[in-house]
Amino acid sequence: MDPYAEISVLAVDDHPANLRALDALLAERRVRLTTAASGEEALRLLMDREFALILLDLHLPGIDGLETARLIRSSPRSESTPIIFLTAHDPVESQVMRAYALGAVDFLFKPIIPEVLLAKVRVFIDLFDKTLQISRHAEELREVERRHHELRLEQERRYWRESQLREELALERRIYADRQRQVAILRSIGDAVVAADGDWRITLLNPAAERLTGWSESEALRQPLSRVVRLLDRRTRAPVPISSDGSNPELVLVDRNGREVPVGQNVAAVLAEEQRRVGVVLVLRAEANARRSESFARIRSNAALALESGAVHPSVRPLLNEIKSVCDSQVSSPTVGVSGTYAKRAVRLLLVGASSSDRGVLEGCLQEMGHCVQAVETGEEAVLSYRRSAEDGELFDAVFLDLNVVGWKTTLAELHGIDPKVCVVALSSRSNDGVMTRHRALGFFSALAKPIHFAMLARELHQIVLGRARTSSAAGALALCSVSKS
Repeated sequence: MDPYAEISVLAVDDHPANLRALDALLAERRVRLTTAASGEEALRLLMDREFALILLDLHLPGIDGLETARLIRSSPRSESTPIIFLTAHDPVESQVMRAYALGAVDFLFKPIIPEVLLAKVRVFIDLFDKTLQISRHAEELREVERRHHELRLEQERRYWRESQLREELALERRIYADRQRQVAILRSIGDAVVAADGDWRITLLNPAAERLTGWSESEALRQPLSRVVRLLDRRTRAPVPISSDGSNPELVLVDRNGREVPVGQNVAAVLAEEQRRVGVVLVLRAEANARRSESFARIRSNAALALESGAVHPSVRPLLNEIKSVCDSQVSSPTVGVSGTYAKRAVRLLLVGASSSDRGVLEGCLQEMGHCVQAVETGEEAVLSYRRSAEDGELFDAVFLDLNVVGWKTTLAELHGIDPKVCVVALSSRSNDGVMTRHRALGFFSALAKPIHFAMLARELHQIVLGRARTSSAAGALALCSVSKS
């Protein structure tokens, strides 16, 4: 690209003949010349345009050349524009000094030698062109950086969205799998179980409930709960509405064929996190069944927690005892080499961290299972509690350590320093956490993903007890061997 076609030179002279001569001279070299007949006109032109060079007559009427130069230099737009003074007379020394002080780069005397003028003009045009190129390149670089920044932000946003979607999908899959397991448990227990959604429409009817009500599950699905389960007060014969306020043992169920069966009823409200009811679980037990099932009262509750990813009303825990019995039967199978005493004994547990609500639920569940639980909030408290238990000779069987605890790595290291055989279980709501996938290498006994479901918790405690039992048996055998040799 020819820089002379885009870049202009400003000539300021009050004699039109001089301006025409300059224009003719520079036109031969394809230099665009803009002319002004006074300092005032030159200043107006400089307000709107940039010039590579100003050819300024020293002796102008009105505002002279020196004053014009001073005003040019006072504007940020033209403060660095080079100025060559033109004069037909030898300037006095004071004028020369002031001209250079105002930013003049040279003096040319009239009549002007064309070759000298063209050489000087070419230098300043080339310099101005390079300045423009640098400015354009800088702007292009800024634009590239801006686009790169926007692209990086978009990639980060996309990655964050994809990660969030993956986590949500994984959570949905876990919830779905847990729900399927819970539904399988509900279908398998001996008592009649009926589940309904927040609109009190039936979503599940297990085989025992089919036999008791006379309805098949396919017929009962989406039917109003009150239509399938018709309850009367045993004494007054008045209809009894189904509610989640508690249990009423004085009931009679009227089945589809009009047959009346004395039953005990318990209702569990399934709540969302904001305590909004999203469903109910109704357990009905015929009186004969109730007498045969009294031993179930010893089993702890918590089986319906994952039914709708909700929370169970405290008043209905007795009814969920029956559901839990199935979980216990799955995790208490005989183990070779370990006596039943180890598998059933109470476990001393240290629960570290988690939110107050999670900690309270887990602590309550473990205590209801008959285990001894101490809950602390911080890693420092955990280390102190474990050290005291070691000094007292009553070590905790296991430590449940939430990965949300600040400094959990330090806590884990200090626990191993106190007891190299310490059994630490990692807790995290992020199942895809790198710690969860390589917990053994980091020093954890095992890892549990939150929310923790009863069957998983019971199985984990069973493994902890088995591990402690094997350790104790091995230590006893080693001691016996040493005595025999002596």
